[in-house]
Amino acid sequence: MPRTRLLLVLLIAAAMAPLSAPAAFGSGYSLYASYVSPDGADETFGLGLRYTLDLRSSQWAIELTSSYYDGLEAPVRVSEAVVLADDLRVVPLDLGLRYTWVRPGVEPYIGFGGTFARLRSDLGETDDETGGYAMFGLQWGDGRGPGLFVEGQYRYLSEVAIKLFPSQPDSQQPRVDLSGFAVNLGVSWNL
Repeated sequence: MPRTRLLLVLLIAAAMAPLSAPAAFGSGYSLYASYVSPDGADETFGLGLRYTLDLRSSQWAIELTSSYYDGLEAPVRVSEAVVLADDLRVVPLDLGLRYTWVRPGVEPYIGFGGTFARLRSDLGETDDETGGYAMFGLQWGDGRGPGLFVEGQYRYLSEVAIKLFPSQPDSQQPRVDLSGFAVNLGVSWNL
């Protein structure tokens, strides 16, 4: 039985190796600075990391991205007369597809995917939220080695319930809308 499991693991690893190996163009890592302006909070700056895996074509890729935003000031309406300021930390994790128009010099691209956001509030407990994103951008580079990029992104997230009153259901808790636009500027290293 242990030999069978080992053989199965080796076969699965061998079958997945072509998918995980970097392709000749487009796979790589990125580091970027981000400016975000959510609908229900003040704008702030953050940082992000991205891994791009080329899908064996020169145009489609899978991207795994994580950003970090700290200090999102959000007004939380407790009642008609009381509004509290909340300091939120948001870590969106994005998984999506990107299509690049391959051209010499500057390459435009578009992308879309799903988002899972880890949220923390200074006022009360929050649940992590899900949503999606769409983006467009331009990248400079020759397809291998270092490159630069700038992109615009719209991220939709479900409204976040700030649980100030533990005895009340989520539907009666104050809510904050964190959907909004972001602009990312960064460097990439293409393998």
